[in-house]
Amino acid sequence: MLKDLGDVRLRPQLARTLALVGDKDARPALVKALASERYQGARVALAESLVSLGAEQELVAPLVRFLGVPDPIQGGLSLALRAGELEAVGGPSGKELRRLTAEGELGAPLHVVVPRGGNGAGCRILLRVQGPPEGGEGAELRIGRPAEEARIHTKDSTVSYRKIPEISPTLQTRIPVRPSAEPQEVFATLDPALGARPGRPLELVIVGDRRVKILAVAVVPLADELPPPAPEPWKPGQGGQGTAPSSPPTP
Repeated sequence: MLKDLGDVRLRPQLARTLALVGDKDARPALVKALASERYQGARVALAESLVSLGAEQELVAPLVRFLGVPDPIQGGLSLALRAGELEAVGGPSGKELRRLTAEGELGAPLHVVVPRGGNGAGCRILLRVQGPPEGGEGAELRIGRPAEEARIHTKDSTVSYRKIPEISPTLQTRIPVRPSAEPQEVFATLDPALGARPGRPLELVIVGDRRVKILAVAVVPLADELPPPAPEPWKPGQGGQGTAPSSPPTP
């Protein structure tokens, strides 16, 4: 069955079948297939199957790459959460994520380490959210640099009196969130002035909306999409200059 993973049409169904039978020995082959997969639907099927088979660290590199491409992998943050690798793909610690979920509407800090890699064109922030309710108005999330903390200078010390993190009024990115009954993943390219760099720690503030629950967040480097396969060499008896590329599988 593993030898058939090279067939672009069969790959998604084969991955699901391997997960269904619990073949953990298939994980290396599935990871290799995922790393070079060009089709969105097949990427999701491969990643879902790997999570079902207990994959953890081996999912980090492909998830970081495919969260950074122009059309990020669907449900990528959910996959990272289920694999227990959200922090490794540019997300916060579990404790900070719980705080963000509980206090995001007021303004909550976000501390992450941006994964290495990318094409040098910048970084993207992605959020998995629930809400606002379907049929209502959309919402907006704001992500930016922390504002300067206000302090009181006394004779013996300097005392900070701001407890709720505040966002810089000028250095911030806004992300619209459409009404939906299902969780959704939204994203935006971060302004370079916010200081996101691959391989470096990053401190931000997220200000949400009381109608929106933040379920996960990560910052990844932007990445180029995988290049198309090289054309196959012409062989005698073929009508054209090469073999026509395989059509994408049905998602």
